[in-house]
Amino acid sequence: ELSDLGQDVAGMLLDLTTSSGASQFAKTASPSKSIVHLEVEGTAEARAMLDTARCEQSAATPSVSSTSRGDELQEDAGDLLKLKLDVCLEDGRTLAASKGEKIPMMLWPASLLLAEVVLSNAELFRGQRVLELGAGCHGIVATAASRAGASTVLTTDLSWDAVESMKANLRGFAASLPCCREVQACILDWEHIEDCEHTCNGQQFPVVIGSDIIHTLDAAGLMVRTLKRLLAPGGRAYLVGADSHFRYGVQEFIEMMSSDTELSMEIVPFAAAMAKKLESSSLHSEVMTYSLFAIKRKF
Repeated sequence: ELSDLGQDVAGMLLDLTTSSGASQFAKTASPSKSIVHLEVEGTAEARAMLDTARCEQSAATPSVSSTSRGDELQEDAGDLLKLKLDVCLEDGRTLAASKGEKIPMMLWPASLLLAEVVLSNAELFRGQRVLELGAGCHGIVATAASRAGASTVLTTDLSWDAVESMKANLRGFAASLPCCREVQACILDWEHIEDCEHTCNGQQFPVVIGSDIIHTLDAAGLMVRTLKRLLAPGGRAYLVGADSHFRYGVQEFIEMMSSDTELSMEIVPFAAAMAKKLESSSLHSEVMTYSLFAIKRKF
C-alpha cells in the first residue's frame, strides 16, 4: 500500500499538467522509470511579469542577435519559445518505496512555471552565463534557459541521484535540441560552495534561477548567503516558488531580503489562470498560490 507521498508522486506522474496544459505518458522506459512527454511554452502573461527587468536591461545594453547559436535560435527578442521534451522520471511507486531522498527526484509544479517565465523572456537569458540552484532530476528549467540562448548553463543540486538523472535527461534532450550540449550538471552544496569545481575559484554568474528551493526554515538565510556568493554584481536572480502559506522559510526569506542592503527583490504573484494549468498535478492543490521573486544584486 502506498504512503501519502507515494500516492502524490504516482498521481503527479499519471496526471501531470504542464504550462501548456497538456501532458501524458509517451512510453514506459523500464519498470522503475517512466517517460513523460511535456510541452512547455512561453506566454504573454509570463512575459509581462518581468517587464521591469526587461526594460532595465534594454536601456543598459544593446540588443543581441540570437543567430550565434545556430538555426535553432533564430527568434527575435519578444518571441514566445516552446519546448517539447520526453522526460525520464522515477516511477511513483518505486520512488515511494525508496529509502533515498525523494524531494529532488520529483517534478515540482514551480519548475514548470519557471520554465514558462524563461521561455517568455528570452532576451534576459540570451548570451548570459546561467546558474540553476536546486534543479532536481529533470533538467527542464536548464533546458529552457539554454533554449532561450544562454551562452552556458550550469544546473546543480545537492543530490547525487538527482544530478545523475538530470545528466541522463539532458543527453536525451540533446538529440533534438543541440543547445543542451552547452548545459553542465553537477553537485552543489550551498554550505560548501568551494567544494564544487565550477564555483571553487570565486566564480559568479550574471543570472541565477531556481524553483521551489526554499521549503525549510534554514533555507531562508542560506539562500541569501548563496545569492551573495554566486550572483555577480548587477546580476539578476529569478526564483519561483509556492507562497509562504505553503512552504516553510519563504516568509523568513522575504523578511531578510526586505532589510538587505546588497540585494533588492520584487515579488510578482502568478495569476490564478497560470496556476490553474497545474491543477492535474497531485503536488499542487487549487488553493495553492505561487510567486516569482525577481532579485537584483546592487553591488
